[in-house]
Amino acid sequence: DEAVAAKEKDSKRSSSDKSSRRRANAAESWKALTPASGLWDPRTTYVAVGKDPTVEYDEVYMISSLNHHISILKLTVHPAYIDYLTFGTLPEPLPAHGSWCSPSLQRTKWYDLFDLDDRVGAFRALWGIMSYLMRAQDRAPDRTQNIVMRER
Repeated sequence: DEAVAAKEKDSKRSSSDKSSRRRANAAESWKALTPASGLWDPRTTYVAVGKDPTVEYDEVYMISSLNHHISILKLTVHPAYIDYLTFGTLPEPLPAHGSWCSPSLQRTKWYDLFDLDDRVGAFRALWGIMSYLMRAQDRAPDRTQNIVMRER
């Protein structure tokens, strides 16, 4: 009898240990909105690449792929909307533009990477986005100054 009682006690203990160490399901993980530990370094300063500091809205680009087809998506979202999603409270004061609460999503056509013209169009679009994001933003280049070349 003591052996049976000890086994029951051990089984209850192991089941309670398992429930306390339960992994989060997909919905709980989605709500957390935290990046994977291998992708986030707290010592690094993260910045929005290519974001114009004078514009309120943020533009997020994503490449969607399905087999040998790709499409480029652009999401335009207001920071007040992100704060609303994150903290669940309306911003004070409300932004002047009524569109702050409706993100805008645009998508290119589906490019077939096996088709030469579509492949050229897809890479032209990608390079256009990359050149836009990596543009110089500090100030416009001064074309009145001559460039001095060093002599060897």
